[in-house]
Amino acid sequence: MSGGNTVVVLGGSGFIGRALLRALADDPHFTGNRQTPLRVLNVDTGPLPAGESSQDVDPRKVSVEYCQADLGDAADRARVLAMLRERAGESKGKILGVVVLAAYYDFRDQPDARYDSLQAGFAELFPLLVREVLPEGAPLIFASSMASLAPTEPGQRLTHDSERVGLWHYPRYKLAAEDLLRELATEARGPIVELVLAGVYSDHCELVPLYQTLRLLKSASPERWFYPGPTDRGLTYVHVDETARAFCAALKLRNSADSADASTNHIRCLIGQTEPLTYRKIHALAGQKLRGRRPLLVRIPRVFAWLGAHVLGALARLIGKRRFIQPWMIRFAGEHFEFDVAHTKTVLGWSPDRLLANELPAILDRAARDWPGFTARNDRRPW
Repeated sequence: MSGGNTVVVLGGSGFIGRALLRALADDPHFTGNRQTPLRVLNVDTGPLPAGESSQDVDPRKVSVEYCQADLGDAADRARVLAMLRERAGESKGKILGVVVLAAYYDFRDQPDARYDSLQAGFAELFPLLVREVLPEGAPLIFASSMASLAPTEPGQRLTHDSERVGLWHYPRYKLAAEDLLRELATEARGPIVELVLAGVYSDHCELVPLYQTLRLLKSASPERWFYPGPTDRGLTYVHVDETARAFCAALKLRNSADSADASTNHIRCLIGQTEPLTYRKIHALAGQKLRGRRPLLVRIPRVFAWLGAHVLGALARLIGKRRFIQPWMIRFAGEHFEFDVAHTKTVLGWSPDRLLANELPAILDRAARDWPGFTARNDRRPW
């Protein structure tokens, strides 16, 4: 990896990382009128999934180098840092920024050594990136999650400085990484950027909780008729291509009074649509399209849903199947998130152009035409 400007992506082989590669290739700021292609160093635990290689990106615009490494492993981190120091010391080209997409998550809400090892890796890696690798003005960008925000009420929009909470294991890990970055912001030579992502979906869904909802509504299970929370509440979402566009905008940031607190160089932006999509709306659209009629929807007490999740979970384990809906999730049914992205538009020049409410019918059309293909694609997403 020599010559040319470089973007470093930690965890770039996943869903968002692949979209980021495409967005970088399409952005003239990074690839227009360049004698050499933009270089992307993708540090990840494995190569891109089969059939989703970097061949989708024009190598004349973006040259991708993969470094297979587990950031939770000390030896792998040392190897990655040596590579980055070498790149930072080259006379030609420079590192334009580092994007941190690397994450561990599951929906068990249980302690897991992988959370701890990755957090330990960040604790070692982030200070060295700030102090030794990133040049003057280059941003360090961290992908945070809507799950780390306190839910709100309909009509009350969340902002970039809304309360942060860690109500289950995954958002607690996100908050710990955010706190580490905030401590480093005072000594950073470039912006420290937190992008708080809403539920990220694609034209084929590929958002685990949404997909599992559609799968339940497609099934013949009576469970699809019941919901243990207010059905007129919902989450906010963002298309993966628009998410990638937000990361590109953040990579263009440099130190300025307009983009960061001069005392900390810390920036936090919400990345999501301003209008949530209610569970009631999803239920009606999906039921009509996937089963030919709008199914009954009855709100039930949480305690009944909790007991039912325990019983159905036990039955699933008996037959060797894994069930998505688990008892711990019941208390989160009916949570509401809606974003105010005015700050994001001011800082990044980014605002959403798409709404899941408008795009869900097309997603459901694809699912209805080819349910086996739809499930095969979505089942690849880990949970």
